[in-house]
Amino acid sequence: MNILFAHDYPPIEGGGLEVNTFAVASELTARGNAVTIITSRRSSETFMGGVPAEQNGVQIRIVKDLQEVAGYVQAADVICPQMTFSLRDCGIEAIRQALAMGKVVIVSQHTATNHIPYSNLQRLSLSQRNVRLEEYRDLLNNEGVAVVAPSIMLADDLTSFGVVKDITIIPIGIEQPNTEKSDKKYDLVTVGEVSYLKGLNYLCDSIRLLKNEGMVVTAAVAGGGSEFELVKALASSLEIADQIDFLGYIPHKRVNNVLAQSRVMVHPSLSEVMPLVIIEAMLMNVPVVASNVGFCGSLLKQSGGGVVFERGDVAGLAASIKIFLSNERLCTAMGQSGKVYCKERYTIDVQVDRLVKMIESR
Repeated sequence: MNILFAHDYPPIEGGGLEVNTFAVASELTARGNAVTIITSRRSSETFMGGVPAEQNGVQIRIVKDLQEVAGYVQAADVICPQMTFSLRDCGIEAIRQALAMGKVVIVSQHTATNHIPYSNLQRLSLSQRNVRLEEYRDLLNNEGVAVVAPSIMLADDLTSFGVVKDITIIPIGIEQPNTEKSDKKYDLVTVGEVSYLKGLNYLCDSIRLLKNEGMVVTAAVAGGGSEFELVKALASSLEIADQIDFLGYIPHKRVNNVLAQSRVMVHPSLSEVMPLVIIEAMLMNVPVVASNVGFCGSLLKQSGGGVVFERGDVAGLAASIKIFLSNERLCTAMGQSGKVYCKERYTIDVQVDRLVKMIESR
């Protein structure tokens, strides 16, 4: 089977969508399928590495002109656009072309509508944005399109957006870690885009608040982003720069190493659906403190792998951090609980099995 993945982000890593798509594509290739990923972007604020033409047997192509999309769609049996509510061009064009050619189309949605105020759509005028959203709603409702969401919460959000069909829930999968235990170098770690959208300002404020209370914590910030220098400057102005190790972009294969060196993973984002890094942290026995957005609250409650605070609540974040760092037994218990829960549910094999079953049913 010839399968085409299409999106508008770096093809191998950079964020959760990129990492998961490539992992799924690699597993599908290992099972004997011919898989290609096309994308309009070679790099982003969170990924600056090189892009090979092939990796793990997956063919990788950077689309420079939207007219190229039709050729890739024509050559494929199944088209799997990976979409966010930025609604960038390559993914949208892949859906258009696939429908025009009568191909099997399975759209995986990775963000909710609350992402729109922070998305690429904000560059458009209000009327242009509404036209784009209306077109996407119509595409998803086309009888030739099947829609996938990673959680019931996102499926409900798509229904509220106007998708009037059954949405298939396929949880994202994670490659199981093999990193050995490591000495704890950091009290806290956060992984991902370094920006105010991801709540790094709240993390800095909470570290300052804890310092005022007599608790000096160390933190690692792994990732790049358009506001990297701005967040560093904030840390300096708060006089906590010596407590934070700004690692910059690190390859995804090193993420587990940084997690293993940390006592608690903090994810203070303002907008999320189901962050890959939270599951990665729990699989590494690391408890999580996350803002109560998207599926974060439900995931941490069901797994017992961490706690949530209301987004933007610096005092609440600081209090949650303090609870963990003052109770090693709690850290260990929640870390173990999260690992058991995620190891049973979030694997690439399970995700690919469900996707293949869905393809075969079409």
